[in-house]
Amino acid sequence: MLPAANDIIGEIRSNQRFILITDNTAGRNGIFSHHFLGYGLKNKKKVTILGLEHSLGHFHLVGVKLGYNPMKAKETGDLCHIDGSSKILNSALQQDNILRPGLGLEELYKEVQDNMTNGSILIIDNLSFLSLLGFSDRELNMFLQKLLLKLNNLDGHLICTVVPSVNSTQLINYLSRLADVGISVEDMRTGKSRDVSGHLTFQFREETGDMKNCDYQFRVEDKTVKIFPPGTSSAVL
Repeated sequence: MLPAANDIIGEIRSNQRFILITDNTAGRNGIFSHHFLGYGLKNKKKVTILGLEHSLGHFHLVGVKLGYNPMKAKETGDLCHIDGSSKILNSALQQDNILRPGLGLEELYKEVQDNMTNGSILIIDNLSFLSLLGFSDRELNMFLQKLLLKLNNLDGHLICTVVPSVNSTQLINYLSRLADVGISVEDMRTGKSRDVSGHLTFQFREETGDMKNCDYQFRVEDKTVKIFPPGTSSAVL
C-alpha cells in the first residue's frame, strides 16, 4: 500500500463501489492499482486482477517493494490474476474468440465473475486496451455495468484504470459520472521536475451526489509515492 494515498483515501467505504483511475502519465500507469491491490490483500479480501497491460510478474515486483507478496497471495487463493495479454494474443492468432471485437465480452465477463466472492475487489488494469482492440464504448459500458451489478450483490468494489486518448473522451466522461471516487493522475503541467513527478486530483461523491475535488502533487520514489498539497515542494514556485 502507499501510506500517503491511504491517508487521503482511507478505508474503502461500502458505498464506494466504483473507483475510476484516469491515468494520463508517461510510463507510470498503474500506480494506484498497486495501492488497491495491497489494500485488498492486507484486509483479507479476495482480489481479482484483469491484467490487460501488466503481467503478474510486474505486480509482484512492485508489491514486494510495497510490503506484500502477490505470488504468495495467488498460491493461497487470495489473489486471482487473469492474464489478458495472453488472451489478446490468442484471439489475434484466432486460437480463441474471447477477445475478438464483434463477438462481445460475455466470455470474459463470465471468467471474471467466476473468480469473485463476497467482498471481492476487482482491479481492471487499463480498460483502454479493450478500446484499442476495437471494442465499442457500448460494449465496454455493458461489460462494466454487469460487473458492477455483480459486485454490488457481493458487497464488492471495482477499481478501473483508463488511459485518455482522442477517441476515449465520451467513454471516460460517462465513467466519471458513474464513479463514486475518481482519481486523475497526470505529469507535471509545467514540465519535468526532480522533486515533483506529477499532479493528482481526487474526487469523492458526497451524499448530495455532488463531487468534492481535492488537488495534490506527487513524487514517485523507489518504494513509495509521496503525496503533498500543491506548492509545498521546494521545486514548485
